[in-house]
Amino acid sequence: MRLQIFALQPAKICSKICAFVLCEQALEAYYSGGVWRQDYDDDCVGKIPCELKRGGLSEDAVYDLLTDNNYLLKRLRELGKCWGLFEK
Repeated sequence: MRLQIFALQPAKICSKICAFVLCEQALEAYYSGGVWRQDYDDDCVGKIPCELKRGGLSEDAVYDLLTDNNYLLKRLRELGKCWGLFEK
């Protein structure tokens, strides 16, 4: 029974990583596609309601997040190769 539980863990982990990667790709597309810049400019001239949170308009926080995520994914790929989850 314990072996069956451990055998399921890589599948769950891979599923969560895939969902994470999709979210990261959407975030990166938002920032690199010009939509972020338009939102930022609109906020600067008061076109975005003041009650909306603006954490997503922070360049530094998102850059740090994407950089950290890139490192994390690289490390996970390396671990996956060691565990035999990916081709070497």
